[in-house]
Order: sequence, then C-alpha cells, then structure tokens
Amino acid sequence: MSYIRSGSNPEGLYIVGTKEGVEFYVAGVDYSQNLPRAMPVEVFEGLLRKYHKSLDASKVEYGGATVKEVWIDGLGGNKYRIRLNYKDWDTPIDMYEVTWSYIVR
Repeated sequence: MSYIRSGSNPEGLYIVGTKEGVEFYVAGVDYSQNLPRAMPVEVFEGLLRKYHKSLDASKVEYGGATVKEVWIDGLGGNKYRIRLNYKDWDTPIDMYEVTWSYIVR
C-alpha cells in the first residue's frame, strides 16, 4: 500500500507500506548503499492517529517515533517544516506542513 507518491509533493517523498513495515524514500538519496528509512506499520499508524487527535501539538511521540514542528535555516531565511524521526534512523525526514497534513488525512 502506498501512502504518498513522489510526484505529489515538493520533497520527492515516497512512503510505502509493506508486510515488514513502512518505508520512506526521498528523491535524490542513493539507497544502493543504505536501506531506506523504515518503521513498523503499527508505530506509523499510531503516530498518525495520535497527531490527528492533538492537532495543535508542536511535538507528538508514539512508539519511538516523533513528529515535531521545526525551523530550518535556508536560503532566503528560516523555513517552517515538519520533522519525522524514528529511534534508529541516522537522519530525520523534513517535509512541508502541507505534505504532513496530506499524510495524516
């Protein structure tokens, strides 16, 4: 099951549900040397449900996964993003709020 397709968001984010879990791919990242970032389906769906119930929260945690609002330094000033992270990831995934809202809904 696909949660989001890469052509539908500016980050080039592709999220796929498999039997083993939910895998996250980002355009431009070479996965030939590393496995894609992944988390168990129940953790991802639990995080979505918890976030949806607390829409005004700036940070939500569930089963080792976190989603929070962040400001990132970029060209032209600071940019507001949503940061998704899981306990064993080496780097989080930053996305636009509109992308995260689409995933939650």
